[in-house]
Amino acid sequence: MLLAGLVMFVLIYILNSLYPLYADDWNYSFVHGEEATRIKSFSDIFTSQYNHYMTWGGRSVVHFIAETMLMTGFFWTCVLNSLAFVAFVYVMYMIANRGNKPNPVLFFLFSLLIWFAQPAFFATILWKTGAANYLWGTLIILLFLYSYYACYRSREANNNIAKAVFFFLFGIIAGWTNENMSIALIFYIIASLALYKYEKIGIPTWAVTGLAGTILGCFIMLAAPGNYVRLEDVTTSFGQTEIMYKDIFLMGINYILTHIWNHLLIIFAVYLVLLFVYNKFPKEKDDKQKVIYSSILFILTAAVALAAMVVSPIFPERALFGIIVLLLIPVGIMLANIDFRANYLKVTAVIVFVALLVIYGFQYKTVYDNLTYVTSFWTEREAYIAAQKGKGEYDIVFTKRFELPEEYYISDLSDDPGYWENECYSRFYDIQSVRLIEPDSTK
Repeated sequence: MLLAGLVMFVLIYILNSLYPLYADDWNYSFVHGEEATRIKSFSDIFTSQYNHYMTWGGRSVVHFIAETMLMTGFFWTCVLNSLAFVAFVYVMYMIANRGNKPNPVLFFLFSLLIWFAQPAFFATILWKTGAANYLWGTLIILLFLYSYYACYRSREANNNIAKAVFFFLFGIIAGWTNENMSIALIFYIIASLALYKYEKIGIPTWAVTGLAGTILGCFIMLAAPGNYVRLEDVTTSFGQTEIMYKDIFLMGINYILTHIWNHLLIIFAVYLVLLFVYNKFPKEKDDKQKVIYSSILFILTAAVALAAMVVSPIFPERALFGIIVLLLIPVGIMLANIDFRANYLKVTAVIVFVALLVIYGFQYKTVYDNLTYVTSFWTEREAYIAAQKGKGEYDIVFTKRFELPEEYYISDLSDDPGYWENECYSRFYDIQSVRLIEPDSTK
């Protein structure tokens, strides 16, 4: 297990260190609403998040994490983000492998599944602000719901006042992470409590206080005045003068159906195949009901998280992150509980795992090369900026463009120095302005 975790950390750290700070990373390096104040202390972060809550959005917990990471410097940001990824995969593994012997292959397999299944891998894991929103936010949610899951699987729950208070406070944090995932978390908890009651499992006090905390955290996030300011901005960007909820709903339905077809259906199909195999070859027949019910609960929770996006005016692929994770966990639950002693099952599993590993190796090499290319661009530009500033020139002009596939979530600067990314770049590098003219595509 330790070796698998170490390999996972090294592989993701290499990519983290090659993926430069970009866009919102530049923006969240400064106190929100105070254009010239770079974040240097936790006091600055609290001020920034208060301003952010009032004027832009309610995801205070994950943006607090983003600004904390960025405050530590690039090296430690990469280290912390890589550790979060390993912890995240480990929690997914712990949920799936509950009640079984340690399985390092399954542990590492989860990292491969994330690599292949997440359409916005770069925007949710390597882009630092995106990682804070999705990787870190979902990690917090999984850590919180693990106790509810474990209580159902083990039929045991330590119940004391300290734990009840802790879960209330932890619930506030977990509910204050991400809108659709928080709603899904509330559903998961309520469904778990209903399952406890149905199967005559005593409902512990901490489970109830945890639910109360989650609802409170979700309410605090959704009630942020900044949410409604941003909604008006998005409405204006669509060329409308007022919020048209019917249009938002119809767009949401279209987004959902598109994402189901493009990204979610195949994961669900894999789950159904594995469920069929598990019914035929379970490790423990006495656990079948618990295993199946717990996996179905994650499927339903993913459906709730997806349905919650119907009220969002936009639904980018990165917002699928938590939904896909909730679908991958039941896939892992099935894999962890299938009896692979039959030779044809064992051979099939080995072939599939090796094939995934080989494909991953080739894809990783391509990603490494592309990010190395971008890093060289960044280093060259930073050296050029330093040289120009040394000459007293603070209006920077770049004449060579870099190009990457869209999924990398990195695009070059604009020829308009007033474009928001150009302005963020200028502020981050302490220059007057920056623009890109006469672009020369080199790749």
